[in-house]
Amino acid sequence: MHQLQAALTAASLDQAEEASAHFAEAERVAQLTGSDPWRMEFTPANVGVWRVNIALENGEPERAPEYARRVDRTALRTRQRLAHLHIGAGRGLYLAGDSEGAVRQFLTADQVSKSELRSRPTVREIVGQMVRDSRTRGGSDQLRDLATRLNIDPLAPNGEPV
Repeated sequence: MHQLQAALTAASLDQAEEASAHFAEAERVAQLTGSDPWRMEFTPANVGVWRVNIALENGEPERAPEYARRVDRTALRTRQRLAHLHIGAGRGLYLAGDSEGAVRQFLTADQVSKSELRSRPTVREIVGQMVRDSRTRGGSDQLRDLATRLNIDPLAPNGEPV
């Protein structure tokens, strides 16, 4: 877990090589770990979830959805980790220019764990921006539904009166 945290920190500091080295070590050790007695979910599946977020921090958002697709969702033990995977994939899709795909991922995360999705300021910022950027008033039906779930008025995403 320390290697994963070091990889994420290095990626956020624009140190891609160091991030890659830490991630590779975490991935290697996760393959050797046979059990999870402390319930920290240090498993290959969870390492894959971390990989999605490391890609986002590394300035490679277009790779996040690709990495997310590779994760064995059935091997994730908690709804929180599964929701986190969908949130990361959604962020990557949004940053890569696929807003509709991002909305689908966020809605899936909301189905998995409402509290995980709705407590993320980054998601609220992205959804608010998508609503503001939509060409039709409030965006697609799915986007309006997502905005409403996040308590963002799809007709007044900046909080101004409708």
